[in-house]
Amino acid sequence: MNAPRLGRCAPILGAAVSLLALIAAGCGGGSGSSGVTPPPPPAGPTPYAAPTVAPYAAPPAGISGANSPLPMPAPGTSRAGGAYDVYLSAPPDGNTASFTVFEPATVTAAQTYPIILTAQGWGGRRIPASQQAALRAGNGGYARLLNGGYGIASLDQHGFAGPGSNSGIVDIQDPNHTAPYALAMLNWMEVNVPWLAFGPSVDGTLSRTPVMGANGFSEGGSIEYMLLANDDRKRLHALVPEGAPTDYNKALAPNGVSKAWWNNDLAGAVTNGGATEDPLLFAFMSSSNTNPEIPGVVQQMLAYHSFESACNGVPGVSDGDLGPVHALMRTPPAHILMMQGIRDHLFPVWSDYGGFTCASALGGDVRYWTYQRGHNTDQSVFPDDDPPYTPPGNDFDGGCGTMKHDDALLAWFDEKLKGRANAASFIPKICISLAAFDGVSLTSLTTGRAGTAFAVPSTTVTVGNGTSNWKAYLVSHGGSSVPSIVPLYTVPAGGNVLAGISHAELTATSSLSSPTMFVGIGHLAVGQTQWDLVSGQVQPVQGTGALSFETAGEGARLAPGDKVALLIFGDDQRFDALTSTAVPARQSGTVTVSGTVWVPILPSQGSI
Repeated sequence: MNAPRLGRCAPILGAAVSLLALIAAGCGGGSGSSGVTPPPPPAGPTPYAAPTVAPYAAPPAGISGANSPLPMPAPGTSRAGGAYDVYLSAPPDGNTASFTVFEPATVTAAQTYPIILTAQGWGGRRIPASQQAALRAGNGGYARLLNGGYGIASLDQHGFAGPGSNSGIVDIQDPNHTAPYALAMLNWMEVNVPWLAFGPSVDGTLSRTPVMGANGFSEGGSIEYMLLANDDRKRLHALVPEGAPTDYNKALAPNGVSKAWWNNDLAGAVTNGGATEDPLLFAFMSSSNTNPEIPGVVQQMLAYHSFESACNGVPGVSDGDLGPVHALMRTPPAHILMMQGIRDHLFPVWSDYGGFTCASALGGDVRYWTYQRGHNTDQSVFPDDDPPYTPPGNDFDGGCGTMKHDDALLAWFDEKLKGRANAASFIPKICISLAAFDGVSLTSLTTGRAGTAFAVPSTTVTVGNGTSNWKAYLVSHGGSSVPSIVPLYTVPAGGNVLAGISHAELTATSSLSSPTMFVGIGHLAVGQTQWDLVSGQVQPVQGTGALSFETAGEGARLAPGDKVALLIFGDDQRFDALTSTAVPARQSGTVTVSGTVWVPILPSQGSI
């Protein structure tokens, strides 16, 4: 299966898209109640004991200097930082865990430094020691970290180290297999990196633990959540996961409807990269073009692998063919700056905001930052820019308002790992990006029935393959593929901000047994005839009768006289197959809906 061309800010697809390319491309809050009880105050710190270290594995032919950590410089001296590759025979299956340690730009005797873990996205491979010159060059985020007194460890993901690497199968952050595999790398660093800084755990229960941070995009962000939830040594003090879901079911099959195009594409990236995915997961992801619903056992597997389940203490039900589930440890608190693309249609805000509310309740400093880029960036398959609603190049913006991504990354680690007071004070609790260089600071995100309520009168929607869909409507500039439009609101003098997650409670009637609709919030600017689908997001909803659901999340600035509407499409190509010859077997016909929708319409405020 040939993967289509994707953007330079979408490293989940294909090993050829490296983190270096992502950096070169410039890709570098209050919360609701989660029901999680914060852990009780610690009775006292646990004495330190070093972890068990996995044995070395033989490096591939032609790799020099592997498995040999560099010594500290002589007392009273300094040396330039270097890099080296490490290969381990990791538990539980003896697969080869491979990673690269990049030392800080300068290593000084008797000084210690935090280390930042990073991993590539789906299908990508780590940055090897041979590429350290490129990683250290310029003024990108990782170069600034290395020059600022941090080490970086680039990890290969389980199953994605390359053909013949013996790195296991791709299992989407499985607690049974990926967790011990990845934790073996942290154990090695804890024992063997001589300059690694130590300190008490964030919750104070451990008196001595390595001071580690983490940053990665997409599946490279998901590994951070997995490590936090499975590491009883509590080594992750500060995290900056980007474009990563905390609930895989919400991301890959929202409301039980498979994102068939994306699932097909992800499965293709596995095979095209010479990797092997767990058979049960691969069967779902590769065949979802003909089955729009997610099998129950796969849904249980994805829940077991999701951070939200671990954080909320939800016991696993099944891990399918990967083995029996086991009780997960209580997720410890950490300082997390969660970054998510407001327009990211693979992993939207809805797919990780539940993780934000849960992590916030654990006790760490947790903040939420959205930007315009993500898996939507530079997509030739699904055009994202929508003038006049988005400025040129909008989908490459990684900032929130006037705040810059790399400044926030460095400030977060400086404050949380090095103790530099108020270094990250400019980062609000929640920042919602409305467009490139335009964002608003919030203390809480409006969700559920907290939004403004609007009645949805009886409305008929035509559904099924080939009916109204966002891509066709956008490409035709509103000339065709028009959705069912339910006007809700006209913006008064002074304007408004639309920022949050809408909630709908509709009653659907149809002669069809299980129709599928794709619902979003529309914005019509004064003088325009084409509605903008706010943040490019739709949420699928399936069935008849009482339907209660949330949208994928949205953000927009509303000028006086603008209009807001509920847009209901009958199809969406992001939920269709990768090829036009095999499409989901959705029912075709009409559906009549009515009810109420709550939309997060807020008072206008200036950009942060």
